[in-house]
Amino acid sequence: MPEIMEDHPKAFEQQFVPKNTELWKTKNYEKFLQKRREMLSEAINSFIENLDAEAEQESYDVRDLIQRGENFKIEFKETFLWDVYQKEPNKALKEKAAKEICAFANSEGGTLIIGVKDENKEIVGIERDLKQMKKGRDDFELQLNQVISDKMGDTFGSIYTEVEFEEVEGKTICVVSVESSSDPVYFGDKEEFYVRQGSSSKPLSIGEATEYIQKHWS
Repeated sequence: MPEIMEDHPKAFEQQFVPKNTELWKTKNYEKFLQKRREMLSEAINSFIENLDAEAEQESYDVRDLIQRGENFKIEFKETFLWDVYQKEPNKALKEKAAKEICAFANSEGGTLIIGVKDENKEIVGIERDLKQMKKGRDDFELQLNQVISDKMGDTFGSIYTEVEFEEVEGKTICVVSVESSSDPVYFGDKEEFYVRQGSSSKPLSIGEATEYIQKHWS
């Protein structure tokens, strides 16, 4: 076992073999089997939960997604450009939306819904954003695609995202569907790396990102 660990470290994770060396001893064989059963069970449950989440997301319309609230695959943003506190446009908010998209792409994909408050799922619409744009939805989509292109590359948006506008309760919301990327996606000139963690997005350190990439795209 130590030789396998040294020569093929990934094999233990791929085969769900406990790394506790005490469990490798013959006298602890039953405990070894019990721990491995637990690891397999956790992996199977996680796989099924991801399948359920994907199936639910595909079968529910946007109202159902909103009612479910934020989770690993759903994120709300109240606005895209309009700063609700300063009562004026704030370009920094566009980057925050792009970071969520980056995190979804580096995880299992997901949906960003703009025009919904995250704290109470209230549908407020993107009308405040649209008032800042001469061509309304066309400019909104153009600016969204532009910030995605600027931060994640020219072809990212066309390959991994789909932007739609929907009318809900008399208000316009923007729904951005994001697919899981086949390669790591870095954000901006500093090449920051974001992933989903629970119902939020998290930047990873260089070490954390390296470990995550090895596991996620191995």
